[in-house]
Amino acid sequence: MKKIIYCLLLPFFLMQCEDEPDSEAQEQESGCGLDTLFNREVGGAGDTDGYDIVRLDDCSYVGVGKRSSRPWIMKIDEAGNELWTRVFEEVPIPQGNYGSGHQSATALDATTDGGFILCTSVSTNHPSYNSTGYVIKTDSMGVTEWITELPSNRTHHGKDIIQTTEGDYVVVGTWFVSSAETSQKSAFMARYSESGSLSWIEHYGGACDEDVFNAVI
Repeated sequence: MKKIIYCLLLPFFLMQCEDEPDSEAQEQESGCGLDTLFNREVGGAGDTDGYDIVRLDDCSYVGVGKRSSRPWIMKIDEAGNELWTRVFEEVPIPQGNYGSGHQSATALDATTDGGFILCTSVSTNHPSYNSTGYVIKTDSMGVTEWITELPSNRTHHGKDIIQTTEGDYVVVGTWFVSSAETSQKSAFMARYSESGSLSWIEHYGGACDEDVFNAVI
């Protein structure tokens, strides 16, 4: 059985399972037995956007995004029923000269201890907001274990994050080399320990307006 999963940049997720000729053998191997198409709206109260989603070994799904201007994580079962949801109230809503901004969880990876690692991106680069993205580690229920800021000398936006084979974490994204008025961007890659300490960070490019790392494998 081939599993195809879509994460829409709208306040809902769409999951689809399709049959192939050898679906019975693949079904036995994966242990997932649902052959349906379903659509679940998960917006709820407040503005909600979904940015990334992963399927777990038990055939459930965990998605991340933004709800009420803060990072948000949610788990649903194979049929799309909500198992738990959480907004990270510990992450402050950016405030600056142009009103309120927001923080969005843009990517996640399932970790070997059964939890999740997330990165976030902030909606504004203006220096008056003095804001940057975060790396968030949770347990299997989405409860925060630790939170650490990406470097705050300039606004850093996390775009993707993984757990490495050594057990620590690598996050990539973009940061603003100079002020928001110039919109000059540079790509970055950073490595964090299992406890959330910054091991190293490297910046790349900066000669053009769109130097961004969007994914890490």
